Amino acid sequence: MAAPVLRTLGKLGVGGGAIYVSVEQGVWGSSLDGAKTMRSLSGSLKTQDEYLRQIPSSEQLSSNLKQGWNSGVKWTFSSLAAGPEKVKELGNQAVGYITDAGK
Repeated sequence: MAAPVLRTLGKLGVGGGAIYVSVEQGVWGSSLDGAKTMRSLSGSLKTQDEYLRQIPSSEQLSSNLKQGWNSGVKWTFSSLAAGPEKVKELGNQAVGYITDAGK
């Protein structure tokens, strides 16, 4: 009985804390407050340039998405093409297991 109540209170506490911190930091204020918060957050990242260099370009993202999509399509159709042989193989195995179990 107490566990659901404590779980709910914990969730409300986390949510309320997140709202409180975001209001205190000026996230919900004017654009000037938001810009000030962004400057303070970006100033706290000592290796900000390193993180920015790791972000892939739009061309790299596009190429990776196309490559991933194409490999998924190839895998799907090769699996569909191999389906009849796989079903036949599994059927033969099932018949073998049944005949072996009957002996």
